Amino acid sequence: MADINNNLKFKVTVNGVFCDGTKISDPIKIVGLVKTLSEKNWKTRLQFKDMNGDICLLDLENENIAQPLNFKKELIRKGFCPNIDSEKFKSYTRYMFSNVSAVVRYIEANQTGWINETTFLCPSFSVSAADSKDNFFMQDCEETGYALSGTLEEWRDQVADLCQNNSVLTFALCVALAPILLRYFPEIGTTIFHLVGRSSIGKTTALKVAASVWGNPKKYIKQWRATGNAQEGIAEKHNDSLLILDEIGQANDKDIQQTVYMIGNEKGKSRMTVDAALKTTKSWRLLCLSSGEIGISEKIESAGEHVHGGVLVRCIDIEAQSSQEIGIFEDLRGYSNGNEFSTTLAKRTSKYYGTAAKYFVDGIKEVDEDVVRNIFDESLQRIKKHFNLEDSTDGAILRILNAFALINTAGILASSDYIGVLNHNCGAIDEDICNVLRRCLVNFKSQEEKRAEIVEDVLQFLQQNRARFRKIIQNYSGKNLIYQDDDDRNIKWLGGIESEKGRHIYYIFPNAFKEEICKGKGEKLYRKILKEEGFMLTYSNGENIRYTINNDRMRMVTLCFVYNQTE
Repeated sequence: MADINNNLKFKVTVNGVFCDGTKISDPIKIVGLVKTLSEKNWKTRLQFKDMNGDICLLDLENENIAQPLNFKKELIRKGFCPNIDSEKFKSYTRYMFSNVSAVVRYIEANQTGWINETTFLCPSFSVSAADSKDNFFMQDCEETGYALSGTLEEWRDQVADLCQNNSVLTFALCVALAPILLRYFPEIGTTIFHLVGRSSIGKTTALKVAASVWGNPKKYIKQWRATGNAQEGIAEKHNDSLLILDEIGQANDKDIQQTVYMIGNEKGKSRMTVDAALKTTKSWRLLCLSSGEIGISEKIESAGEHVHGGVLVRCIDIEAQSSQEIGIFEDLRGYSNGNEFSTTLAKRTSKYYGTAAKYFVDGIKEVDEDVVRNIFDESLQRIKKHFNLEDSTDGAILRILNAFALINTAGILASSDYIGVLNHNCGAIDEDICNVLRRCLVNFKSQEEKRAEIVEDVLQFLQQNRARFRKIIQNYSGKNLIYQDDDDRNIKWLGGIESEKGRHIYYIFPNAFKEEICKGKGEKLYRKILKEEGFMLTYSNGENIRYTINNDRMRMVTLCFVYNQTE
């Protein structure tokens, strides 16, 4: 075909690209046009062999192809070196695009998960309906760890079957599969399940077992120490799948609370492009399995910060250890000790991985949504009954129960009675999931228990520190108070105390209330609960009452308790 501008003639054969009869490069051709799903930008897909003779696919932004120098640089960077000057290359580019309308069109997704009701994408596999006309794909990002190795039967026999009769390991398998079901349950938000326990008890083994559902554990397991921006990108690449974060102790103490909120709130920061346009905000919905030697509260408090309640429902601590002798394990499946059992699982998960998620997705798209919903509802009712929580109205507890019911549902659907990804039976899955939930609930107090605990903490402090309150001997109209004379200057006074009409009234210096009574646990929360329970007196706007005490005007935190509660 002749170029209309300078009559150069190009010809492409299996042997190469020729210009006026002279070979200028190895074969290169346009094999497709690619549109990004989120930003609607178009790319051109090129196919060629690099200097090692390996076939390469290169997707280039069309704006780069329109600039021949940038186009040529990208080709060289990928190992394709056209022997052609710039002017001829411009003509060659135009020649390549002359028949581009006939090539296949692809749609590129930038995150894993369900594209529609029948199409699921991740870097290692895609599952679509047989009659789908769309060519969806994801770039194969090697660093994500998504990969396939071995067959489903090998993974099930060599890895999953060893997890039977081990609550934490079965939980790990089920929580790995559960995010695939999130699209059926918009009411269930992203949750982090944090395995807590001393080192060398098998926590990392549980993470490897979970990772093997999706890919190569060596690459699939990520670290808490990544920056916030990096965590956004990582979370997006795990939409509708499992995010695994190892060793919370390595995370920055002051950043951890913000990171938990970011993951749990399911979207990243809004950002601008260089030309002041708004970038597409990263988003996701997932489940996360985490590990560490300390719990989330202890991690946050080590930075001197108050633990917000929102963090505790987004990141749930679970005691990982089952016994002092064999750590997280309960049944060593015939192995002589926990170390041998753990080492075997680690070796096998590095050999067989990634197939379980693929086959589970393929099976789920054939299951009616009502069936999934019914299994979830039945699981939730069994869990509530098991823990006598049928009548619970505590929002935090209900959120946890819903999350565990989802995990239980995934396990049941994956079992041999349904899809057959796992050989576990439904009863065993129920038992194992409830065993793990029991460990979670032991460490998770209801709102009523938390309120009672805060009130009890305050009462105990006042009782133990009664000598640090100076007695009020005169009270004029409730606002003009007189302390009893006391020359002891070595006492760090907390305020004053007045006993009248069957009650003690404590007038507490605001700083003392914040630093000694609340102890950094959240003054706002303490004030809210004490006021709602009727123990704190304030102005109608919530501010501390102002008094004149020994001729000094000051605001004081005012707490009032009846005698039989403090003596």
